[in-house]
Amino acid sequence: MSDPSWEAVQELFLEALEQDSVERAGWVRANAGDQGVAEKVLALLSAHERPGPFDTFAREQDERDAMRSVAPGSRFGVWEVISELGRGGMGVVCHVRRVEEAFHQDGALKILPVELLGSGAERRFGAEREILAELSHPNIAKLLDGGQGPGGRPYFVMERVQGVPIDAHCDERRLDVKRRLRLFLTVCGAVRHAHQSLVVHRDLKPSNILVNAEGVPKLLDFGIAKLLTEGLEDAVGGLTLDGSRLFTPGFASPEQRQGGAITTASDVYQLGVLLYLLLTGRHPFDDAATPGAAGRDLAPAVSPSRCFADDQEDARGRAEARKTTPERLRRQLAGDLDSIVLKALRPEPSQRYGTAGELASDVSRHLDRRPVLARRDTVAYRTGKLLRRHGTAAAAVLGLFFSVATFAVGAQRRANQTAVERDRARQVVDFLVELFADADPYRTRGDEITVREVLDRGAQRTRAELHEQPLVQATLLEAIGEVYRSLGHLETSSDLRGEALEARRRTMPSDHPGLAGPLTRAALIRAEQGDFEAVDTLLPLALTLLRGADDATSEEYSSTLNDIGYTWQVRGNLDRAEPLLEEALRVREQAQDTSAPLGPVLNNLGNVRWARGDLDSAAVLLRRSVAARRSLPYEDPRLPSSLESLADILQRLGALDEAEEAAVEALDVRRRTLPEGHSRLAGPLHIRGIIMRQRGRPAEAEPLLREALEIRMAALGEDHFVVANGRNGLAFVLEDLGRLDEAEEMFRRSLEVYAERFGEDHINPVYVEANLARLLSRKGEEEEARALFEHALPIARRERPDNRLFAADLITLGLSYCRMPSRQAADSTLAQAVEALRPDQGLDAPDDFLRALNAHGSCLYFLDDHDRAERILNESLEVSGDRADDDPYRAFALQVLRNMGRLR
Repeated sequence: MSDPSWEAVQELFLEALEQDSVERAGWVRANAGDQGVAEKVLALLSAHERPGPFDTFAREQDERDAMRSVAPGSRFGVWEVISELGRGGMGVVCHVRRVEEAFHQDGALKILPVELLGSGAERRFGAEREILAELSHPNIAKLLDGGQGPGGRPYFVMERVQGVPIDAHCDERRLDVKRRLRLFLTVCGAVRHAHQSLVVHRDLKPSNILVNAEGVPKLLDFGIAKLLTEGLEDAVGGLTLDGSRLFTPGFASPEQRQGGAITTASDVYQLGVLLYLLLTGRHPFDDAATPGAAGRDLAPAVSPSRCFADDQEDARGRAEARKTTPERLRRQLAGDLDSIVLKALRPEPSQRYGTAGELASDVSRHLDRRPVLARRDTVAYRTGKLLRRHGTAAAAVLGLFFSVATFAVGAQRRANQTAVERDRARQVVDFLVELFADADPYRTRGDEITVREVLDRGAQRTRAELHEQPLVQATLLEAIGEVYRSLGHLETSSDLRGEALEARRRTMPSDHPGLAGPLTRAALIRAEQGDFEAVDTLLPLALTLLRGADDATSEEYSSTLNDIGYTWQVRGNLDRAEPLLEEALRVREQAQDTSAPLGPVLNNLGNVRWARGDLDSAAVLLRRSVAARRSLPYEDPRLPSSLESLADILQRLGALDEAEEAAVEALDVRRRTLPEGHSRLAGPLHIRGIIMRQRGRPAEAEPLLREALEIRMAALGEDHFVVANGRNGLAFVLEDLGRLDEAEEMFRRSLEVYAERFGEDHINPVYVEANLARLLSRKGEEEEARALFEHALPIARRERPDNRLFAADLITLGLSYCRMPSRQAADSTLAQAVEALRPDQGLDAPDDFLRALNAHGSCLYFLDDHDRAERILNESLEVSGDRADDDPYRAFALQVLRNMGRLR
């Protein structure tokens, strides 16, 4: 067997044995590279599979297979074999454990089969070991050791990776497209490191990229990798020895299948196949199971987005694995991702990305909403990317465009149009064209202009050029002010809205209904700044003007009504907010114009119902709000607001899984559309933290709540009431963690800000006051806790009579009176608690009702009123009759009755 071609036959035969028996013939023809080699291998396979002329060889092969096995307990240097993990034509892989006196470590040992000693395979095995020794990357399995085992068989030991193939990991975890892309970028980083070390992997496929339990991918198996340095390639023996070309059908690049030059672009092609598979759940070529299919190497792949046009049942399943629907996934893939994948899969290597790093850069640009290199660069494309990268701000910018454009069109259509009006319309259009043209990279500093720079220039020009045209100036200033608000710059927004209001007042009589909207918007920004005195002045005036409007059924009327109601809600006046929001919803639902969006009104009314304690009604309204915003033909930038509110309601109702899903989606949308540190990231971060606390995981909740608090303080300052709310939530978590002093400090600082902003008798500071009182009672500081409860609970019971938490606080206060002792105060307070917590007829008794009965009965026993105590404790036993006697509430009542000697 000295014929040099026999070595290629032998190696290819061993590799073929590891392939599925149905696909072996096609695999051999694709990998042989030479018809003669293919025929010899196929003949050996035929002999291996059935009796015939090659029986002797088959028996010898069985003996060789036995020799290839490694028995458990075998030693290779300091490594002991635990079990065999798998085998292939290039080696046997075993689970090994390093056994030294003071050092234990698991690894994966790879050893060359004895029959390949002295062959080109041995040189290739050595090359793999040398390659691994040169690579040091957190996402590439590390080389731990190497040497020669029994019989001179070379081996090396790698880091043992326990995981699943990357595609299976993504599907099992139902990762969405964004998470799949970020995981793919990690893989690209590992491949890029290999390329920088002059190594081409040549076998990038899911089974060679395992993801561990922590979600970290590891690149494996450099068995057929190629060194790009020509001299080194000669030194270790080329991988194309005797015409044999080893590759995986379905992932190999055209040049691999055709025997062409191998470069880093070959790995890019395989990464393109992998990315296609991760995004769509399908292979880019329908004939992937038939390697070398005619014309395939020159045929373009089907665009990923087109994979969801046919076979609805299959498309739904693949979309669900990506936590979306086929239509949404199709839209998500169309455009940038189609272009990126198809560029990576170009048949001509020169037309692909040159390296894995270039491919990764374009994927990163897509994730950051920046223009990608795979698409034709135009001003329109770059400008669109600029606006989408700042989603909420962009929506307001586009609102600016359409509102002003509407004005211009209206002016041109008027029959009695004057020259002044024509000039005004032309100037508006010129202004908009110039404003958006500023995003053209050829007019900037060589990079992209920011939204903030566009706005600054727009505001300056509006002030300077449109003073003589106050209505146009007001429209632009309001729109630009809304963008500043979206970016979190409340002070600048407030100034612009104030200027816009004054501009309108220069052209309108003081009682004109057209001033209602500007007055409301000016009041809203003041409410968000905590200037409630201004709110109390502006909103009544706005409502009076609105009531004088000619059409009380128009979309403009309902929108302004909604804005007034929402502003009262921010102010904390629910009695004024709720009827206005109900009217706005009624007008909008009855309107002939069905295009009027319902989402904002439903969201605001849901939040009011939540604040009143009507959680069921709030959940219904907020679900409707989310559905309404999803149904729009465009991505509503305010969808996260509804999702945040819904998540908050659901966690209070105990539906934690659904709540967390809504909070995660809200945070993902916010992160995708807003810059790091934006004030509106705080909302979903805060809600997720609260949910983690509800799940009993305060240690995970703390960093989320701290990040939310830091963002809010940076945007709003230390003394804003929204910051006070963040401190209040964090204080609960600190209390759960046993850090009571830190929690107390947070509650006190929150209470101080709330009381200053709302007044001491407002419901908002009362919430925090009760929280602080509970904590102080827990710390044994009963005197101050009692004083806080005495102030807070009457207000809370008046404003929120259905809130069971405040009713339960009556128990704590009543027991405090009982310990004083203060007979009358204790008796009356605990009696109030019992009645407040008594369940509706037909409902099972909740724990807090039993706690109230037991507290009242035990207090009366302590005060020597045994007859009444007995009656109340027997009621407790009666309503808990379906519980076992060792139930804590039932057992307590039984014990007190025993102590009195009155147990029946």
